[in-house]
Amino acid sequence: AIFYCLSVLLGFLSHLTFVYLYIANMVWSGYVFRKECKSLKDIILNFIKLHAVPSVLLGGFYILYIRHIIIGGGPIHSFTEIISNLFALALGTPQKSIVTIMISLIAGGIVLSELFKLIKERSNEWLFFLMVLLIAPGLTLLITRPVFLYERYFLICIPFFFLLISRTLGRFYRQNLIGKTIYMVIIIMFCYGNGLRIMEFFKNGRGHYLDAVMYLAEHTKDKIITVGSDHDFRNEMVLSFYA
Repeated sequence: AIFYCLSVLLGFLSHLTFVYLYIANMVWSGYVFRKECKSLKDIILNFIKLHAVPSVLLGGFYILYIRHIIIGGGPIHSFTEIISNLFALALGTPQKSIVTIMISLIAGGIVLSELFKLIKERSNEWLFFLMVLLIAPGLTLLITRPVFLYERYFLICIPFFFLLISRTLGRFYRQNLIGKTIYMVIIIMFCYGNGLRIMEFFKNGRGHYLDAVMYLAEHTKDKIITVGSDHDFRNEMVLSFYA
């Protein structure tokens, strides 16, 4: 329980979208306790033991920080565009292409198939994956109704998406030579597509920030560079790092 509390705290401090995973954990643990505990009292006690401290920490974090957050603005994207970009980032396919749409549909079908297989196997993991991939993000968006929505808000779901995909790939690998060949082709394509993105990142960084700092230095006559900002804390970190 101590390590779980610490993990939850670090998760929320790293990014607030960790709430998807935390909601999924709460629902899943309640489901597991209901099946394994002999009485309602045991269910409640185990649930409180696991989630009381993280819930209090989250409540304090909300009061002290989250409720004061103001989103200054940004470009508005459609939900379908965000989902398409998310699949492209996860699978290493080109953005805004028919290839991405086709592969995304196949990957989505595999995920649904694996969920049904988990139910058929009487594994309680199906509820966790369903929560973290669909229900928890959907509920959060329904409650918060964000005006500005980006694919990075769903990046935390990708590892669990991969876990379900890996079940299918594992079955391919354990089959005959044809299955192993399909497995290797998929892995090579995945590594190639994502490798191109990584190389682009190494080349350009996160937005040519170093080039911007160099430009400021070259075009400033004084020793001190003065920069206007709409978010001093965040922008000062970026400028200090690249300086």
